[in-house]
Amino acid sequence: MRINVDVGEGFPWDAELARYADMLNICAGEHAGSPELSEQTVALALSYGASWGMHPGYPDRLGIGRRSLRDFPMPVAEESLWEQVDRMGQIGGATYLKPHGAFYHDSQVPGRAAEILGLILVETRLPLVGFPSSFHGEIAKQLGVEFWAEGFAERGYDKRGRLLDRSLAGAILTDRAEIQHQAKSLDVDTICIHGDSPHCVQVMAWLREIWPR
Repeated sequence: MRINVDVGEGFPWDAELARYADMLNICAGEHAGSPELSEQTVALALSYGASWGMHPGYPDRLGIGRRSLRDFPMPVAEESLWEQVDRMGQIGGATYLKPHGAFYHDSQVPGRAAEILGLILVETRLPLVGFPSSFHGEIAKQLGVEFWAEGFAERGYDKRGRLLDRSLAGAILTDRAEIQHQAKSLDVDTICIHGDSPHCVQVMAWLREIWPR
């Protein structure tokens, strides 16, 4: 199982996570972090032999990219997303693309966010890391790019297999047994850890107990 982690957002655990992750989803400097930090995090990925992917999100620092289009103007977001992709493309070496936060969730259904994601994939031709049983898979299929289905180790799911809203009870898992059980039960290609959680290094260690590197 490949373990991916969101990094480059300015939180203090990136180096520890990079030592054990297979894939680093690197913030492109708009929803958090900075362009300089993005470059530094790419260098960090290379130093540990991890692959890395573009992780563009809405330019929403207040909400760390987690406010949907209902709360954020799309034209501004669209321009920023392209700037982020161009910036990360200039660094070079990305092996996949994973939308961040609200862009990830908004693009799981047909609509403007999904259209923008499709255009970005046409431009980059990168594999898409996305949510299974969502429009992400259809986008990848239509465009002829690889699709890597993703599960979440420390996020709660509802009965329909969707992620619980972060404001709801059970949305964030912190128990070792629960996290390990959920991780093992997911039928996915890669499992994500969020690098903005104080528990992220511990969660990484728990997952490496299941899948040693």
